[in-house]
Amino acid sequence: MCRFFPIRLLAVTLIYIAVSGLAAAPAVVVEDFAAADTTMRPAAEEASKPRPQFRYAVSFRTILDNLEDSWDYMPTRTIVGSTLTPMVGVQYGNHALMGGVFLSTKYGSDKFLDKIDPRIYYQYKDERFMVVAGLFSRDLMKPSRLFHYTTSFKAFNNTLHGFLGQYTTETGYVEALIDWYLADVGRRRDGFVFRISGAKRFGGWFLDGQFSYHHRGDWDLFVDCKVYDRLQYDFRVGYDFAVLQSVFRSLYLTAGFVGDADQKRVGNDYKLKPGYGFEAAFNMNWKGLYLRNTVYYGKPQMPYYTEYGSELYFGDPFYHSSFYDQLAVGYVYKYRWVSVGAHVLLFFTDSPKIANQQLLSVAFDMDELVRPRRDR
Repeated sequence: MCRFFPIRLLAVTLIYIAVSGLAAAPAVVVEDFAAADTTMRPAAEEASKPRPQFRYAVSFRTILDNLEDSWDYMPTRTIVGSTLTPMVGVQYGNHALMGGVFLSTKYGSDKFLDKIDPRIYYQYKDERFMVVAGLFSRDLMKPSRLFHYTTSFKAFNNTLHGFLGQYTTETGYVEALIDWYLADVGRRRDGFVFRISGAKRFGGWFLDGQFSYHHRGDWDLFVDCKVYDRLQYDFRVGYDFAVLQSVFRSLYLTAGFVGDADQKRVGNDYKLKPGYGFEAAFNMNWKGLYLRNTVYYGKPQMPYYTEYGSELYFGDPFYHSSFYDQLAVGYVYKYRWVSVGAHVLLFFTDSPKIANQQLLSVAFDMDELVRPRRDR
């Protein structure tokens, strides 16, 4: 939609590095709050003689998100709401075609339902590959960090529009997706996100990284420009103390770089504003009870957050500070289809105020394949 040479060159370079260096891996570092895996199960036994089989899935989630003392970076708010996603479809071996609807409501809203998103997608999955195309859930993604997507954003903006591909091995993974979330040619509005991520384990050491390119052209949203582009990336190295797994579910340290680069086109003038810095984190999980501390120091990011907020920025807005320390403690309980989580986060920044956030979540996720009677 516009010439975008500096960011496009950086995007191509980072994508090449990610694909060639991160070769494939299960997520080692997870900062998502209770993301249940409702992906299609590989049909190993049916692979030789596949038969069409009925499949159904249902997901119900309720979330409370309360944020206080955050006015220097974002408005305080309390979000309480629920989502319901019923799905039905047919599975044939490793192939599945699913259809349904995503329903969400925020308590106190004047509307009975705030969002009604159709869901229809094709999915192929075997032991290592997964490909999805259509309108599908963000839960099919590998777990992401709050730096890229906040918990509330993923809960109430849960539909991806496009394609997702994953390749997973015993020691790593690589994932790529494109989300074309806005398309209105008549009003000259379009928006999409291209994202690639990966991780690789070397014994106790691991590498992980995520990169995204966000483009938005919107004559209704922007006043001083017509086109907006943003890069967002992180690259980290960590060590997992596997020798202590008899005591802790997980215990690891990470260090690396995180950054973004925002560009708006005003006439023929391209205004590029980069932000970047160093980040270190400590994470400990004992029987579902976790403690995590993340420290960022560098150049402030998200320069246009006060203008556009979550309309353009999907991640943690406290990275707009040159110093940022996030302390999180919580508990997650999972049993079969049910997951319950309680979390408290404290945010220390350049501001003298200590922002705080409380999160409560209850999730029910069931995905079943109904076998023909003769196969039972």
